[in-house]
Amino acid sequence: MHDSIDDSDSATAALNTLQDNDQIPVARPPTEVIIHIFTHLAIIDTPRCPSLGWLRVTHVCQRWRRVALEDPSLWEGNILCPFPFGDRWANLFFSRSQAVPLTIMKPPGSFSMTIAAPREIELFNNNITRIRVLHISTNDNNISMLCQSAPLLDTLDLTLHYNPGMSHSRPPTFPDGLLGGAAGAPALRHLRLETPGPLPWTSPLFERLISLEVVHRTSAESALADIMAALSRMPALENLVLSLFPRQADAAPIHPMALPQLRSLVLTTSIASGHHFLVRIALPATASVQCNLECETHPVTTDADLTALFRAAAECIDASAAPISRIRATSMGVDIWHSGDAFPFLGLDIPNYTRLRTGLVPSVLVALASEHLEELEVDTIRAYPGEAEWAAHLQVARALRHVKVGGCAVSMFCAALIRGPTSFLPALFELLILNCAHLPVWDGYIDGMYCSPEDALVRCLLRRAGAGNVLGVLEVAKCYMKEGCRDTVVKAAPPGFLPALTALELHDVHFSGDADWDELMLGLARRRADAGCSLKRLRGST
Repeated sequence: MHDSIDDSDSATAALNTLQDNDQIPVARPPTEVIIHIFTHLAIIDTPRCPSLGWLRVTHVCQRWRRVALEDPSLWEGNILCPFPFGDRWANLFFSRSQAVPLTIMKPPGSFSMTIAAPREIELFNNNITRIRVLHISTNDNNISMLCQSAPLLDTLDLTLHYNPGMSHSRPPTFPDGLLGGAAGAPALRHLRLETPGPLPWTSPLFERLISLEVVHRTSAESALADIMAALSRMPALENLVLSLFPRQADAAPIHPMALPQLRSLVLTTSIASGHHFLVRIALPATASVQCNLECETHPVTTDADLTALFRAAAECIDASAAPISRIRATSMGVDIWHSGDAFPFLGLDIPNYTRLRTGLVPSVLVALASEHLEELEVDTIRAYPGEAEWAAHLQVARALRHVKVGGCAVSMFCAALIRGPTSFLPALFELLILNCAHLPVWDGYIDGMYCSPEDALVRCLLRRAGAGNVLGVLEVAKCYMKEGCRDTVVKAAPPGFLPALTALELHDVHFSGDADWDELMLGLARRRADAGCSLKRLRGST
């Protein structure tokens, strides 16, 4: 009798609690609103050990738990592999998602390389018909279990591992029957493969791709013919990322293969391998190419090889593209723009090529400088072209209007400008000099007259202005300027000094003498205004 009374009291208390919870405003939103909030929370707060993530909302109240458990769309996204809370947790996710397509992701950060266990692979294989996105790290023994067809699979990110330190280990290979063989993944469009072993270039998984990324974690070479044959079977490919060293081909005639849909190509390779690949492809005018150069497998690489790589990268783009109008070269790489483009169509990164930085700027100018070049930015910290190289490489750049030079490049560029004829860079309108230890850094003779370092550049600009090559913007930044040079430019300059000059900026400039900087700049502004040669932009700071 007493037990029945106690049970009745407990049920009544639970009912009262439920009724009280229903009166709380946070528990009364429409079910659709709660599901919408939970959906966003499931995206940004994925369950991972030791945190339950978004699953904590199922512990707040009975209504929230009921809403979450009854909506299968909440249980299909971002299932982590390996499973952070064990197999039972994974089975709950699979059952609660009902028939909704699944997304299997690798854990972020340091856990992204954790190998999936055989029981997890088996669970995926049993549910492969429902998986839309699969990110997995494992070895070839486990991946061979993934042999069922995947009709909904759209994205596959597969990383294979092995331990080379173990005597019985060998580089992993991809099984022929992966995902059911030839017709096993008809919806696959995005594929990423990372492996230290042989690559499955003949796999039917490549045929319908629009995005492919291949990362070879060793220096092992793939036959270039195999790569090209695989690309020929991907007519819809739009994005291609290759991190490998293709084995050099023979001397057979080269017939570039068209990739008409490709929009983005990213290569991580050596100079020789990159050149051999680029000369064998033809891309549309809207494509972009990024080359990240790593250590050469062959020890001898010359500046001519780097020049050939630049030419191959530029020429693989359709000739109907706009001409090259802008080049930016630093000690770490190069970016190149077509006329009218907001983003570079060609980029080259050489962080490990210290010995090639000497020839980087000459190589890119030899390969790409033309009569269409309008803007040039060179800022090097290790090496620079010589005076004769500047004069020779830019001789054809008659449309060059904007030049920005910094670091070690300043010295020889200024020498080429000062000692060269007035016809050198006839369209030069804007000159920016920055990050220079001393400015000017050259002294010598101009037209038979000795010019000190204080006024060599000023005399050069005046001489060019007299020949009709007017300069409209002069900017000097983060440089050391001698007091005499400062006075030549600011204090002693005649009111009509460079009459077409509309902007003069000398900022973050350090001087050898003491002077009232503001007074000097204001004096210059007054003199030019009185002479009718006012400056639209005047800036000076130390």
